[in-house]
Formats: sequence, C-alpha cells, structure tokens
Amino acid sequence: MLRPPSRQSLARQNEKASRPDTSVHRGSSSGGAPSLLELDHRRQALPRHHRFTLALLNATLLSAGLIATIPIADARPAKIAKNPLVDFDGFLKLTREVRPYRAKRLLPLADFTARARDPNVIVLDARSAQAFAEGHIAGAINLPFPDFTAESLAAVIGKNANRPILIYCNNNFRDNARPVVTKAAPLALNNQTFINLYGYGYKNIWELGEAITMKDARINWVTSAPVL
Repeated sequence: MLRPPSRQSLARQNEKASRPDTSVHRGSSSGGAPSLLELDHRRQALPRHHRFTLALLNATLLSAGLIATIPIADARPAKIAKNPLVDFDGFLKLTREVRPYRAKRLLPLADFTARARDPNVIVLDARSAQAFAEGHIAGAINLPFPDFTAESLAAVIGKNANRPILIYCNNNFRDNARPVVTKAAPLALNNQTFINLYGYGYKNIWELGEAITMKDARINWVTSAPVL
C-alpha cells in the first residue's frame, strides 16, 4: 500500500516546480523569476501523479490562507476582428506613391506668394481653428486637418478637383512659438496634408518648401485673435 507523501515532501515538489530552470528556460524574458505561463508549462511537463500531488498541496495551502489564487496565463492571443474602416497598408502604398510626386511640387517663397495672387488659387491652412485665428498668411482658408473628409474638402475647394492648392503649416516657420509651434519633422503637418489631399483626388498641390519666420516681410501675416 502506497503511503501518502508528507507535507514537507509536497512542499519541496511545489517549490521545485516553481523554481526557474535555467537549463530549459534560458529565454525567460526577465532573466529572473519565470512567468506564470512558464510555471504552467513546467507543471504540465511533470508526471501525472506529481501534478495531482501539486494540485492537492495548492488546494490545501489555499484553504489554509497561506497562498493566494494564481491565475494561469492564456497562451492563445486574443483574436481581434479587422477594422474595415482602417487600412494601414493602403496608407503606406499611398505614401510611397506621393513621395516622388511631392518632391517636384515644393516652391520657394517667391513663387509661392506669386501663385497665391491668382484668384483661382486657394491657399489652404490645415492647422487648428484657434492657431489659424492667432495668425496666418493673409488670404488663406482654414480647414483643420482632423476635419478632412471628401465632403468638407469639396465644400472648401469646390467642384474643380484640379484647382491649384497652396499649402503651408507649422514647420514652414522657424519661430517655434504659437501659433506655429514646431512639430517633429517626420510628423510635420505638411506631410499629412499633402498625402490626404492627394488621396482624396486633389493632386494640383504646391507646398511652401522654405522655412521662414512670421516676421518675414515677404509674407503678409495677419491675426484675428489674441495668442493664447
């Protein structure tokens, strides 16, 4: 007849199962104590009668209030349904297409201001309404970038998708002060504005290619609200 294992023996087995095994789990992310998932894998690798013994010990210790319940991590990643309204791969494809096109449509300030005098040309400012009110190039029209949709762009630009559009944004100014605080160069609003206009079908875009200041005498910088 088999004698039941002593409590000391059960405790040693439980400790052994929970101890980091560097010979098997050298890839432990922390390099120290194993994760819950690793502990579960080790317990599953024990012989069946040892797993039963450990379960009995854990139940005994849990009922005695000596340990807390330890959840076992689920190794299966949660499945998330693809959002049909977001297409990151399509955005990357569009960006690659726009890159060489945009490179040929950057204007020096003299050409930018000359084109802006054409009544058929629209100067589009995609900064926030507050930033626009605090200061903008005279004659510009404001449509904040978060409000870009096919409908809002058509309302501002008109029915002619080939209408010349001049754009400028924060990073065309070296001031780094309201209302043209400098953004991280890869995240400059110019990039997003150009890509979105192109993606919505407005390809006759010309971007100010220089970095100037609000006090530059060559531009007519106007303000309609106090700077916050």
